[in-house]
Amino acid sequence: MLLGVDYGTSRTGLAMGRSGTCSALQAIPSPRTCGLSDVARRVLEVALEQGAEGILVGIPVQPGGSIVKPHTDSWMGARCRNLAHTLALLANEHKLSVFLYNEASTTRAVINSMGYNWQHRLPNDERQARGVDAESAAMLLRLYYGDPRLAVRVKPKAIVVKRSPEDGPM
Repeated sequence: MLLGVDYGTSRTGLAMGRSGTCSALQAIPSPRTCGLSDVARRVLEVALEQGAEGILVGIPVQPGGSIVKPHTDSWMGARCRNLAHTLALLANEHKLSVFLYNEASTTRAVINSMGYNWQHRLPNDERQARGVDAESAAMLLRLYYGDPRLAVRVKPKAIVVKRSPEDGPM
């Protein structure tokens, strides 16, 4: 079972999937004023509650970009990648793997499937009431189950702080 994550600057959609069957769970707050580590902790909490065996984070890959080349990330792509790396560090102690997957405009597709035009942005309260963000996470999982080979595992990397001799002893 995988937990799908569609990160957004207001809300982050979550969904569960197993063997191609996917269901939207919820959207958690992820305001820009909130740190990615706070969002990552909440995502991990939901993954553990749901019994997930892994976490799939959507990343918007730009035309001409690559999921394996971080220097091609947009601003939002970099945020998604940072969230995935933070999650990988936190999830490692629970033996959960974290993967990145091209989200391929899942939010746009969900809004269009609801009969709305993507360019007429839904107000936040209506997006939340209609479950757009959680449905986007479910669509991300469906894309993954359609071709799981395109997922890229995020390897947890410890952060090394280099100190200069001027900093003095620890």
